[in-house]
Amino acid sequence: MKLALTVVAALALGACAPTKPAATPPTSGAIAPAVSDGIRFPLPRPKVGDVVTETEVRSIAATVEVSPTQQVHVLSSEQRTELKQIVALDGDVVTKVKITHRAISSQEIVNGTPRARPTPTLGKTYLVWRAGGVVQVSYVDGTAPPAEEIKEVRRGNSSVGRREPMDRIVAGRVWTIGERFDVTAPQLAELNQTMRDDDDATLTAMSLTLQTVDAEVATLALTLALSATGTDGDSTMALAGVVKLERKTGRVLELGGTGPFSGVIKLKMVGTMTMKTRYAY
Repeated sequence: MKLALTVVAALALGACAPTKPAATPPTSGAIAPAVSDGIRFPLPRPKVGDVVTETEVRSIAATVEVSPTQQVHVLSSEQRTELKQIVALDGDVVTKVKITHRAISSQEIVNGTPRARPTPTLGKTYLVWRAGGVVQVSYVDGTAPPAEEIKEVRRGNSSVGRREPMDRIVAGRVWTIGERFDVTAPQLAELNQTMRDDDDATLTAMSLTLQTVDAEVATLALTLALSATGTDGDSTMALAGVVKLERKTGRVLELGGTGPFSGVIKLKMVGTMTMKTRYAY
């Protein structure tokens, strides 16, 4: 989160430089069991060779206070589609994955002026694994990509070489329609561990509420809160959305939400962030 907001602040500063111009989840067809019925989800069982297509959409709308008398409006949007194939496993932990960046579109609009962002990973395929506690990235032939590509590929892949805590949270309890479950402090700590390679934001609260269930899909309401503190400033964010699970396997089909953020990351800002990822197996 903080990384994204730092980019927004940098855009606002650039816009003011003298050398530059300035959802409700579906319920149709859901067969909801009685509230007293317990619902369990299986723990996903990955296999070498499994393939998933991930489509992520992310947008930010922010107002940045450059000075007491000047504000900059920033819109940032990104959509990317990645094909991921499991190359190696240790038990049920994915230790190596092959990733192809099939489609990427990325744009910022600063005070009404559009700016396309570079997409250096578009069309390229990488191997990702963990060594020495750090996510490693190479091309398929073993050669090293440029630093800017490594940074992009690492994003969203910090779970490689680690157990998936969310899978275990969902599979580890009996769910009842309408009952809210607040993720415990130890579970939050484990979830934060999987985020450390992506950003320095900390997940401070999270809840899940089973809403609807049918023979194929279950929908859970999701709320979470994030905070970030660092030398550049502090920020907070609250997000509400949904998680959709495949009943037979426990695999995530969709994850996302939207919500407000505010903070001072080099500059004071407020806005809204929306994130959604869909998974096709």
